[in-house]
Amino acid sequence: MRYAIRVGVTAAIGIAFALVRGFHSLPETFAMSACAVGLAQGAAWLYGKHRVAGVAVAAVIAVGTLGGAAAYTVARHPGPIPYREVDALMAEPERWVGDTVKLHGYIELGSISARVEQQQVSHAFVLHVKDKRVAARFTGVVPDTFQDRAEVVATGRLTHGSDSYLFEATEVIAKCPSTYQTATGPQPASKFR
Repeated sequence: MRYAIRVGVTAAIGIAFALVRGFHSLPETFAMSACAVGLAQGAAWLYGKHRVAGVAVAAVIAVGTLGGAAAYTVARHPGPIPYREVDALMAEPERWVGDTVKLHGYIELGSISARVEQQQVSHAFVLHVKDKRVAARFTGVVPDTFQDRAEVVATGRLTHGSDSYLFEATEVIAKCPSTYQTATGPQPASKFR
């Protein structure tokens, strides 16, 4: 039974560590293993002195660490990110302020600007769908397809300034255009695939 307690407690702590932190550096993994083995040894020692107390302590350690890790993992990954089009988002913007959203829209013609901020490029642009639009900002490298009139899905949060809304994007995906400009005029993209 002592062996089962040692293995059970060590495995529970190891699984909890992997759920919460993932597998990282060797010293970090060694420290976690030492803690797990120490707690398992303590529970096994207590089992030798008082059987019920040893089993109870081992169960509390195992259930507590796994339960805590599961709760932490669920809190860290709340579920799928809502997907909205610009017109739906801007129909009731107060509802979405501060929430992470995947926002679909088209880059308004002539709205792209870029500037360097703290050695990174910050891109400002306007996304629109139908008659609704929202100013957006993204800091980082944009895809080659990020251009006027491009179809874009941006992941980020809507913020409310003093008199307007701003979509702070953390990721930008621009769809390949349906037409390409060539020397002979616009051509369907399917012709080049």
